[in-house]
Amino acid sequence: MMKKMEDSNINQQNLNEILEKLVFDDGDLTNLKVSIDKMITGQISRRQFRETIIESRSRIIERITEFIPFYLRQKKKDDALNKFAEPDNHMNNSELEEQLNEKNRFIEEVGIKISNIYEKMRHKFKINV
Repeated sequence: MMKKMEDSNINQQNLNEILEKLVFDDGDLTNLKVSIDKMITGQISRRQFRETIIESRSRIIERITEFIPFYLRQKKKDDALNKFAEPDNHMNNSELEEQLNEKNRFIEEVGIKISNIYEKMRHKFKINV
């Protein structure tokens, strides 16, 4: 149980880092800094500065909405792998071995039947191999 907690903390930490990068994009921050300087010096109006902020926030939302479907697909895969890897869900080796032997016998029977059908077809249509 402790291992799962550590894994989820690592995942949470990774998610936090990714979201931080999406929200605090260096390009957007540089653009905002330049816009602040321009507004202070009177090169752009307050309205133009607000538009810059809105555009920046729009890009943040766009990056996050692009990331969320990827993250959910990845989380679903990770959850499925974790569920499969849990010891409680594993059969013991003898059960797995028995299932494997059963499937191998089935495949062998199917192979024999296919071989018989092939031989019959070969004789019926006089195919030489």
